[in-house]
Amino acid sequence: MNSVHPSPRTALTPREREILEFILAGSSNKLTAYELGISQRTVEVHRSRIFQKMGVRNAVELVALMYRQSVSEPASSHPSASDAARPTLLNDPASRVAHAYSHTPRCTTCGAPLSGRPSNSSLQSGEPRT
Repeated sequence: MNSVHPSPRTALTPREREILEFILAGSSNKLTAYELGISQRTVEVHRSRIFQKMGVRNAVELVALMYRQSVSEPASSHPSASDAARPTLLNDPASRVAHAYSHTPRCTTCGAPLSGRPSNSSLQSGEPRT
C-alpha cells in the first residue's frame, strides 16, 4: 500500500496559501492586510485557520514545519534554476515585502507607505485633513 500523505499545505485555500507566503516572509498582519487590500482581522482569521490546518500553534512552529517539509522533499520536486516557473521579484510575496521595505519610506507604527499621507507639519498646524 502506498503511504504517501498529501501535504497539509494542499488543504489550504488559495487565499490561505497567499497569506502563508507572507507569514513565511515574516510580514506583520498589518502589512499583509495592506498589501492584499483586506482587513487586518481577515488576515488574523486566515492565520488562525492556517495554524489549525497545519497543526501548529504559532508562526515559529509553522516556519519550522515548512523548513522540515522542504528539506525532506526529494530534489526532483524542487524547480531547477533554469525553470521558467521560478517566481519573479514581484510575484514572490517574500521578495515583494523586502523590496517594499527597502525602497519605500514606511510608517514605523503600521508599516504602511508614507506617500500620500499628510505630513507631520500639516497635522501639527491644525489644518483639517482632506
